[in-house]
Amino acid sequence: NLFCPLKKMLNENPSVATLTLRAALPDYHIAEVTDVELEYIPANYMELSGDKSAMDAIIRFVDEDGNKSFIAIETKYSENLGTNVAYDTDENGNKMPRQQSIKAVKKLKCFSPDVERDIINGDIALTQIYRNFLLSEMYGLEEGLRSHSIILAPEEHPSTDRELNSLTNGLSDEYKGKIKLIYLGDFVERLIANSPSEYSATFGKFHDRYLNLGKINDK
Repeated sequence: NLFCPLKKMLNENPSVATLTLRAALPDYHIAEVTDVELEYIPANYMELSGDKSAMDAIIRFVDEDGNKSFIAIETKYSENLGTNVAYDTDENGNKMPRQQSIKAVKKLKCFSPDVERDIINGDIALTQIYRNFLLSEMYGLEEGLRSHSIILAPEEHPSTDRELNSLTNGLSDEYKGKIKLIYLGDFVERLIANSPSEYSATFGKFHDRYLNLGKINDK
């Protein structure tokens, strides 16, 4: 409901799509948006992190310094940010940490040494936010792209802050700023304010349907 119109806008008028997304995502210094895809899974995901979790959306762009970049986006509305853990199973049927994910952790060196050790030992479980982050970072490394990740969720979402803090508290300083929470309402309001009238109306309908919770009290 949000990213299909943005993809259509990009196909019709790339410069307008760039201006809209630059305003909607001001922290990313977007110079030119080149692609918007939905439910994106890299074809070589098994070699990257071994996880088939799709990026709900991916925005590819060139930043103001000329770097080819992307933003991997996980969207949440009413459902929790998953706490399900991916495992490998040995010949006896015992669960153990997914080995390709462990290889990604070791290659990226994105966690502090003690957290990396606990992940390798299975004392810290690789829940959805960890798996999404590892896939995004490995994809960026493999493709030579500057990588960013966003959790797009409403304010006071039941699990986002907890899961995000769990991840970011263990990241090394180099990686701490690479994943952010953006409130869904703020993002939609910026789309409404900075897109052409046809699209602004579409995003306005989204806001009225999903974010205008005052209607509940009116009833």
